[in-house]
Amino acid sequence: MYKNKKILAIIPARGGSKGIPNKNIIDVQGRPLISYSIASAQKSKYLDKIAVSSDNQEILGISLKYGAKTIKRPSELSQDNSGMAGVIKHALENLRDQEGFLADWAVLLQPTSPLRKAATINSAIECFGNVCDNYDSLIPLKAIGGKIGKIENQEYTSIQEIGRQRQEINSFYQECGVVYIFKPEFILNNMFYGKKIFPFIINDFAETIDVDTYNDLKLAEYYLKFNFS
Repeated sequence: MYKNKKILAIIPARGGSKGIPNKNIIDVQGRPLISYSIASAQKSKYLDKIAVSSDNQEILGISLKYGAKTIKRPSELSQDNSGMAGVIKHALENLRDQEGFLADWAVLLQPTSPLRKAATINSAIECFGNVCDNYDSLIPLKAIGGKIGKIENQEYTSIQEIGRQRQEINSFYQECGVVYIFKPEFILNNMFYGKKIFPFIINDFAETIDVDTYNDLKLAEYYLKFNFS
């Protein structure tokens, strides 16, 4: 179960964003983008500690202001090709070595999901608590529909028609990055997801908005402004 677990939230926020410069702290409806993820984590009833991992001092300063624990991430874990497993492992080891805090579960919250609800974090933890004896991690998914295909040699080839019939719409899924849960024993042994992954479905479109481009930013601001989340 989850009620006797030490649960750590990790918000990874490096400074080298390319699509939107300083993306993780860009102003969104009067607040830094990362503050929304910190706030939703603070409202969760199961998280024992909230840590922001970053190589950027400005991001760390803003995160501290909004109430998060901060972890200075080394530059080798802050490159474009740096894997998330190494970032989580570094955060777990830092808190273990510096504070004696060893989490039973690590909850990953991407800082680019400003419409994530605390209730969704709680629900993911509760779901994982019910299946954690049989699963090693949890990943968030959203249903997708439409036609997909590939382009090779400037020629399009249809791979699969998804959702052509109404009853087929929810047959295919895509990771949406809202809330992941990992067991540290796998992370610390470089296994990341482990062997069995539990699918956690996010049905609220607004929560799945991932701010990667300026168009994403405008969409997120629209939902936040009119409280459609």
